[in-house]
Amino acid sequence: MKTEMKKIYKCDYCDKPYHQNSIKNTNSVNYDYIVLSIVFGIGDSVYLKTDPEQEERLVTGINVRQNGITYAVSRLTDETWHYDFEISKERDIIKATSS
Repeated sequence: MKTEMKKIYKCDYCDKPYHQNSIKNTNSVNYDYIVLSIVFGIGDSVYLKTDPEQEERLVTGINVRQNGITYAVSRLTDETWHYDFEISKERDIIKATSS
């Protein structure tokens, strides 16, 4: 009989455990794991790379779906959804001053 050890996975963003596998006793065990990389956390100040004014926004939601992770970013009363490659933690000063 084979005993699988408990595995704890940690979130890349906050370093807290988010998935824990229970100990299982079986003869043959095959597990598939999906590890999610959450780049931005709720409350983070971010900028959209395509925004010519480079106005500050806040991350207000995270959506995990089969095709990827999207983030809700809000400014004033507007909320839009974006992939991580569309968002930056740093303001693009050149873009902001040239528009």
